[in-house]
Amino acid sequence: MRIIEDKESQVLWDTIENEYCFRPCCTKDRYNWIVLPMPHKKYSLKEVWSETTEKLINSFFEELAEDNLFALNWQHDGFVFSPIEYNTINFEYYDKARECNVYFPTYYPNGDYLFFFDKNYKIGLFGHPWLREVLVLGKKLIQKFDSNTKELGILEIKE
Repeated sequence: MRIIEDKESQVLWDTIENEYCFRPCCTKDRYNWIVLPMPHKKYSLKEVWSETTEKLINSFFEELAEDNLFALNWQHDGFVFSPIEYNTINFEYYDKARECNVYFPTYYPNGDYLFFFDKNYKIGLFGHPWLREVLVLGKKLIQKFDSNTKELGILEIKE
């Protein structure tokens, strides 16, 4: 795992904002907060994910990701990580060099917009904290979510 440098982070956020029309807003009213041209499905989150749920989602990424993933947490540090190392990631630590706390995000959008995706945007999980919903990218990842709706505590949102 590594923290994404500012320049690389800006390129990723520019893509999300410009190509996918990401529009953050602190509302619980449904709106198009992101527009994804690739195959995706939207789910409503019925409950907060447990550690077991987080590990289940990570197992999907372990199986399907061909390379590292990006983990972007709106207004916070971004990361490049391998789903294989997920269980050993220190989710919170103090960075002495920058004199600040660093928080690696969970897959559940628990306060900020969260984006987990591969370098080609073929698979991913985009989460909205106030709408309590996630958009899942990629046919095979969608199949995994569809096959585990009960375990994940999710409901499909018809668009």
